[in-house]
Amino acid sequence: MATKVLAVLLTSDKHAHLVRHVWDRVRIYDADVIVVTEDNQKTAIEAAQGLPLEVATVDYKKLDEYMTHPHFRHSITHWRFRDLFSIAETRNYYLGLAKDYDYLLHIDGDVLPPEDGLDKLLAEKKDHIGGIAYSDRPDKHKGWYVDPRPTEEQLQAGSVYECAIIGGCFCLESNRVINIPYILPDLQPVASDAIPRCLDIVKAGFKNYCHAGVICQHLT
Repeated sequence: MATKVLAVLLTSDKHAHLVRHVWDRVRIYDADVIVVTEDNQKTAIEAAQGLPLEVATVDYKKLDEYMTHPHFRHSITHWRFRDLFSIAETRNYYLGLAKDYDYLLHIDGDVLPPEDGLDKLLAEKKDHIGGIAYSDRPDKHKGWYVDPRPTEEQLQAGSVYECAIIGGCFCLESNRVINIPYILPDLQPVASDAIPRCLDIVKAGFKNYCHAGVICQHLT
């Protein structure tokens, strides 16, 4: 029986031009693809509707209510849409969509995965494994959102190693862990919404892994 994969792409108008590229890089695996965006992101919705995939929208007004929460600790101006999609409730929404699948693939809208990225993650047969985000920006590097970060030797070898934290930029998880929810602690910024869930995955008896051979281009 073929492995069933649900790929979820969280995007916005700012990154609508990447929808086609991401689709081209995951459709060859016969993965079902759902694009999740705010219901006021017309360009992103139009880009997704031009492809044979499903589009799910979330209520931007409801998310705006979260954004004005007094405990929200991150800028709501410069990275507004990326922050919106870090909200645990939105991620939990698509966790619920994956219950009939073997694996769920998380893809953030500002990430361009390698063409063989999903193939490499699936080959490891891990319950929770992610690739490495890479940016040309001087304040970022290969391996941010990963703890511990990969060594140069691991990057050169494309090693797979156990880690405490793996970010959700391009991350695959099995149906054994999709029932572990993202928590809602004061609406954490996007860089840290995966942290408590990774810790909960370990508490549940599973492990987090980083694949240093799956390097994704992070565009923001």
